[in-house]
Amino acid sequence: MLGLKKLLYPVSWLYRLITFFRNKLFDWNILKEKEYAIPVICVGNLTVGGTGKTPHIEYLVNLLKNTYKIAVLSRGYKRKTHGFLLATPGVKVVEIGDEPYQIYSKYPDIIVAVSESRRKGIEELLKLEGSKRPEIILLDDAFQHRYVKPGYSILLMDYNRLPYKDSLLPVGNQREPFSAKKRANMVLVTKCSENITPMEMLLIRKELSLFPYQSVFFTRFKYLKLLPLYSSFADVKEIPLSEETSHRSVLLVTGIAYTKPLTEALQGFNFSIEKHLKYPDHYWYNISDIEKIIKAFKEIEDVRKVIVFTEKDAMKIFALNITDEEIRSKMYYIPIEVDFLNNQRKEFDQIIEKYVITDKRNSILS
Repeated sequence: MLGLKKLLYPVSWLYRLITFFRNKLFDWNILKEKEYAIPVICVGNLTVGGTGKTPHIEYLVNLLKNTYKIAVLSRGYKRKTHGFLLATPGVKVVEIGDEPYQIYSKYPDIIVAVSESRRKGIEELLKLEGSKRPEIILLDDAFQHRYVKPGYSILLMDYNRLPYKDSLLPVGNQREPFSAKKRANMVLVTKCSENITPMEMLLIRKELSLFPYQSVFFTRFKYLKLLPLYSSFADVKEIPLSEETSHRSVLLVTGIAYTKPLTEALQGFNFSIEKHLKYPDHYWYNISDIEKIIKAFKEIEDVRKVIVFTEKDAMKIFALNITDEEIRSKMYYIPIEVDFLNNQRKEFDQIIEKYVITDKRNSILS
């Protein structure tokens, strides 16, 4: 492995050079960033792989949706369509991608759209008429898409894989050098351990070396309860996550980038993960995969056994229309929500709300 990394270092340095000059072309205004007369909040990261963008987008949706008309604009990674597409009732997960589909399924009253070009996507959203036109646009995974200049930029960093400890692609997982953090208004250190100490937070703040204009918050995932994937069974109920009721054997099926926080959470609630089928992030499941899942599940002897999916994976599994009633009754997914450490939720909310109010006022006056 070390030998392979040595071979990749020249490629990594070439990649660094390319990203450096690309960013400089934007800084020098040779490549043009475009601003819009509407609050635009970008949620992104510096690294490849999951830092928790979708749960944090959902947090922002919950924060703002009762006051404003919200649109979430995503690339729709690995979808089977191209161009701009607006989610409408009956849309399929393969058409808009797993994460936009998850958001639209949970929040059907907001606008969800996908477009490879964020600029085109915003301009199409602004063409919507009347009450359909968004008042705020949330850009999902757009930190590197500099053709749009967001009004506010939130940069996520995974506590378990902090970018200042990483290297650029292809040696490491960084899309951009760590110095690119200067473009963010705020940094969120996500997926924090429940055992993180104030001293550790202080050391992370020091390593981040942020500017005075940049806020930093620490968040973790709060796992709620296991929900049945199919609600048509009268005797199938939610399974609370508590030490008293959660003594079950689990077949865990994941298609996400980083599984450690989830496995630790399940084990912390006394679930026994008998088998874990790991698939790549944004994986599209097929019938062959279902057969493999069923086979692995039947090999577990515990009568109280269940199959557990992430919420993102559950959307794609559900679309396959599994007919085996026994297996359907044993399928669950685990929703998550964002929890702020150190009682910082109120401060975070106030910063976002203040930005939106100020940006909307400036948009009206401009």
